[in-house]
Amino acid sequence: MNWDANITLPLQSIGRNPDIVTQAVILAYTGWGYNFYSVTNQLRADDLLIRGKISGLLSRAAADIAKLGAKLAASIPPPTRQVPLPGQEIMPIVVDLRRLAGEIDGLAAKMTALSTPSRDKIWDRHRSERDLLVRLQGFDLYLGQLAFDLQKLLDGKTPTDMRDEQLREQIGAKLQELKVFLREREDALGI
Repeated sequence: MNWDANITLPLQSIGRNPDIVTQAVILAYTGWGYNFYSVTNQLRADDLLIRGKISGLLSRAAADIAKLGAKLAASIPPPTRQVPLPGQEIMPIVVDLRRLAGEIDGLAAKMTALSTPSRDKIWDRHRSERDLLVRLQGFDLYLGQLAFDLQKLLDGKTPTDMRDEQLREQIGAKLQELKVFLREREDALGI
């Protein structure tokens, strides 16, 4: 059933005849840019939904890293005469974890703020809206995979695990991959 072809079909499906008043309401809706259940609106809504879920995954990863960093910082013993500055080997790790958590949290915010093209007749001359929305969903699905990979790196980790420089480098590499792919998604919206 093609909803794009006949927008009066939903009224007919519930046994109502689309009379002149209903047609005026439909005309007003379409004039406001609302196309009922068109495929492009579904793609636009899916894009928003996917980005919201990815943002949630990234926020969770940032919170996990921040919590692990805070627990690691809390493990530093109080200063003594013998060791007046304890935790000199731990504090750079804590600072690095705070930086990673902040950058990931920034990416989460950026995910929700990414644009989805709106209905614009001028842009329609230069691009196919449906094809672009499908392409953006491809970007967003891959970004979702990267966010799942990042979360998988953190699952079950303890503050002691975060001392491992290789693990922090893997998190940083995943973060860079996310940043690069976000830039590619933004570039896809340009002409």
